[in-house]
Amino acid sequence: MNEGGQDSTSSEASPADPPRQSAGARLTAERRNLGLSLGDIARQLKLSVRQVEALERDDYAAFAGPVFVRGFLRNYARLLNLDPDELIAVVTPARVAAVAAPVEAAEERQAATPERSRRVLMSAVIGALVVIALVLLASNAARDRHSDAPANDTPALRQPPAPLAQAEPPAVSPPAPASRADVTAPPPATAAEAAPPPSSGTPAPAQSAPPPEATSAVTQATEGSAKSHILVSGNGPAQVHMVFEGESWVEVRDANGTTIFSRLNSPGTERLIRGTPPLSLVVGNASSVKLLYHDKEVDLQPHTRVDVARITLE
Repeated sequence: MNEGGQDSTSSEASPADPPRQSAGARLTAERRNLGLSLGDIARQLKLSVRQVEALERDDYAAFAGPVFVRGFLRNYARLLNLDPDELIAVVTPARVAAVAAPVEAAEERQAATPERSRRVLMSAVIGALVVIALVLLASNAARDRHSDAPANDTPALRQPPAPLAQAEPPAVSPPAPASRADVTAPPPATAAEAAPPPSSGTPAPAQSAPPPEATSAVTQATEGSAKSHILVSGNGPAQVHMVFEGESWVEVRDANGTTIFSRLNSPGTERLIRGTPPLSLVVGNASSVKLLYHDKEVDLQPHTRVDVARITLE
């Protein structure tokens, strides 16, 4: 009895197992530990920032079904070097089932839709056949009326006109003789015949070449258009020039901590950002970005972690 009592006392005194963190809490903690933002994760996983926030809140209602939820959680865990199977095992089955319910309801609605669509299609086909039959009947009736028209419109034979009283033929005057001037005068010469032929020794005039001033103006306009694709943002003494060979998310803060530039940049574009130093930069997909600070190239490799570079330019 004493031993049994001792066992029950020891079991009651043992502390309860600590609650396990949810999948979203573990992802949030590890992301902040690596110093990554929601925008960095969204760009790497090809998701929106709202979807990343939903994964970290364990809110799966915004996704199409359980398969997508598990797939996104696996990709997120691998990006943060976490065990995907261990993370998915923490996910509450009730939350995933809540995602499956709307999907199953949609599938039931889709199953009922074909019968309705079949009826609508049959009605449309029957209506089209009726319209075609009416058109054929109308065209046949019009053709019959057209074929009967010549028989009904045949004109009656005309009576020959009464003979006219014979009249004396009018006197015909002889033609007037042509004057000598009309006979002997040559036709007037055309302008082409009147113009004297060009002398064989006179060269044809050549087109004049454009002046050198026009050529230089065209060259300057071409060089100006080649530089016009560089987009300038901000205002300040420090100047950062970035050339994007691939898609990259960039955020720049000035000395006051104010964000002076934040956006996703397309491949093949260039940015010129000006602000008050020191400038704090976060550059996603850093391996595809060339950075120049005051026209001097800066190596981003020593400042890059998980393909995201964080650097401060003095």
